[in-house]
Amino acid sequence: MGLKNRLRWIFIEDVDKGKIKNSYSVTRLWVWVLLLSIIWVISGFLVYHAFPENKSDAGTFGDMFGAVNALFSGLAFGGIIYTILLQRTELKFQREELELQRAEIKRSGDELEGQKKLMAIQRFENTFFQLINLNHEIVGNMTVKEQSFKRKRVDITSVWEEFEGREVFNRFYASLKNQLRHFQKEEERILENGEVYTGPSGHDRIVIIFEEVYKKYEGSMGHYFRNLYHTIRWVHNANCFENNEEKKEYIRIIRSQLSSYELIVLYYNCMVEQGGKLKELAVEYNLFDNINYNLLIDVEHKKMFEQP
Repeated sequence: MGLKNRLRWIFIEDVDKGKIKNSYSVTRLWVWVLLLSIIWVISGFLVYHAFPENKSDAGTFGDMFGAVNALFSGLAFGGIIYTILLQRTELKFQREELELQRAEIKRSGDELEGQKKLMAIQRFENTFFQLINLNHEIVGNMTVKEQSFKRKRVDITSVWEEFEGREVFNRFYASLKNQLRHFQKEEERILENGEVYTGPSGHDRIVIIFEEVYKKYEGSMGHYFRNLYHTIRWVHNANCFENNEEKKEYIRIIRSQLSSYELIVLYYNCMVEQGGKLKELAVEYNLFDNINYNLLIDVEHKKMFEQP
């Protein structure tokens, strides 16, 4: 192995093994620089004092330093290689540091996105529960007056009764049943007389019945229907959720606030034109999952609801 190759092996051995560190490498470099400086000083001193005065012997004397020249040449070559390797190691450390910085930036970005999503959900929930509370207030403020007739012996007197809160849904439901009974009695009378009944039936009858009753209760319940639809649509349009399954959790909260007769009234509201948009959302989010179908004013209405 030549001198230059030996020096090159000395300088790159640690680098190839991956053991060079910044502080250790710089210290080692300065040691070599100091060593070379000492050798140069000593060489100059020896040359100055040992150089022969006889010029004929100068050539022979100079040949003595051939090996020294080779030594310094090899050291210089090794120093260049060592410097290059140090630079390569520095670049490697810089690349690793940049990778760590990019990973940290990505992690920070993910955390920021998570925080943004959490804040968006919190804002959504604040509005959602405000709408729920508003719906409770609307229901609590609902009132309706109905006239009833009472017979006392031969006299018939009329009495006005006032119903409040969720009792209004009970009265709305009772009015639906009374209207249906009226149509059924009229149909039976016509058929008993051998005539052909040409009045409304099926879905058309439901529409007429609901709209007739709704006219009576619109002043009390109109705000309720609009607010409930707005609340469900608010959940549907929320963009802080990844899928509808998360939204359904909030619809379940709404559903849990509804009474049995309230669900029935909403069910029939969805069967008329004015409740078409609510029906789409109700079907998508299973609003009527817990409805008591035994309370329908006609069991056939379940099939009619499921028809497009």
